[in-house]
Amino acid sequence: RSRGYSFPQLLPHVTIELNMTFLEIVFAINLGLISLDHLLTGLMALLFPRQSVQLFQVLFGATIPATPALRVLLRPWGALGLFAAFIGVLALSNPKRYQLGLAGLGGLLLLRIIIRLVLSEEVQTHLSLRRKRNAAHIFLIAFSASIVFLQVFIQD
Repeated sequence: RSRGYSFPQLLPHVTIELNMTFLEIVFAINLGLISLDHLLTGLMALLFPRQSVQLFQVLFGATIPATPALRVLLRPWGALGLFAAFIGVLALSNPKRYQLGLAGLGGLLLLRIIIRLVLSEEVQTHLSLRRKRNAAHIFLIAFSASIVFLQVFIQD
């Protein structure tokens, strides 16, 4: 059977293959969004740390003090974001070949969930991030991580 992520492949397939192709499309969209998010935020943090603080305030709904120390920390964080984007693109190009990288990306997302849960009180106190907004971010990360782990575990 032909594999891939393009919509025209949906039409000629039988029901079982249609379901698998649908999952492949879901996996591709998920990895594409993860990669795009990490690429854009990583580039911003790496190349434009001062402006990235403003972007992160909007994205995360937090009040982030733009100290020189924070701007210094944003550059390695940006490099990590670019690496995560790169792993996502590799996994998008060949999920079976880069299954270990895919599992690592899922692990990174899982760590982000744990960190948000463990530090939720501190984040609320020091960054004025509302609980509902933090919970919404945790849900989105968990949803995306679930799709990544599903992709890892059902590979042929």
